[in-house]
Amino acid sequence: MRRHRFGQIISLILLNLYIWGFFQKNLIYTGIFKGFLQPILHCWSTPTTLFSCPLGAFQHFITLHLLPLYPLGLIILVAAFIGRMPCGWVCPFGLLQDILYKIRLFRWRLPTSVNLFGLILGIIAGYFAGRYKFDLGIFVGLPLAVFLGFILGKLPIKFPTNYLKYLFLLVFAILLAYYTTEPWFCKICPAGTLEAGIPLVLWDPENYLKAMVGSFFYFKVFILGFLLINFLALKRPFCRAMCPVGAIYSLSNRVSLFHLEKKEIDCRGCSLCEKVCPMAIPVKKIPKDLDCIRCLECYYRCPRKSIVIKWG
Repeated sequence: MRRHRFGQIISLILLNLYIWGFFQKNLIYTGIFKGFLQPILHCWSTPTTLFSCPLGAFQHFITLHLLPLYPLGLIILVAAFIGRMPCGWVCPFGLLQDILYKIRLFRWRLPTSVNLFGLILGIIAGYFAGRYKFDLGIFVGLPLAVFLGFILGKLPIKFPTNYLKYLFLLVFAILLAYYTTEPWFCKICPAGTLEAGIPLVLWDPENYLKAMVGSFFYFKVFILGFLLINFLALKRPFCRAMCPVGAIYSLSNRVSLFHLEKKEIDCRGCSLCEKVCPMAIPVKKIPKDLDCIRCLECYYRCPRKSIVIKWG
């Protein structure tokens, strides 16, 4: 078993120690520990979690038109020391993606870029639909932007696919949250749907959540299902293209105290590091890429030991 997998499994257990809710009517823990943030994306409403999601807290402050000093400060503090390492060693949703990719049913590659014109057209369509009815804007804009962004990929105006997560951070976690006072990334978050939305609706001891289920819930389930299919074929597509927390962490990758370096003189270009990388980072960009999650697989598996760990 890969070394970081032990970290993922231990973190999964530690982050989900609250099981008392299944023996009482109050499914979601709201005690003192909910005031503390986890360093990764893990829904506040997950029935088994004791802690809060940093992105949820981030959007909460944004909706109140306040600076999100607490969640942003935590992420920056962690990132300053270890960069994007929590994504590789702690995140439960990252673990799910890693496990599903092990199922060898089919494979395809994540396009390196999408069409910027298609993305803008989808967002504009969503905006005008949203002026009529805001929920409709999400139904129209998000799928259309993704569809047109990839279908129109042959047009010359390109947008790097791994930069889409910054777009999700800016549009859904900041701008929409600020102007609508609603945490819109939380509303469509596939991790939240899987960890909280579906379990709460299925359990529902009071039998009132099922009555609230509507078309938007099924739209969220559709997003989750679409991603789960892609998890089988792609290495961590959510982490690479959608996660706002990963987007913030990635900005520190090249300046964090803990980092990796490659001794080019020792590298023989075997590409084993690229093959074992869960983020599918090209060998020429290892280990300085912004998407590197510091899982250390390239460090442990390099036959020439050309990848080294550095502090400072």
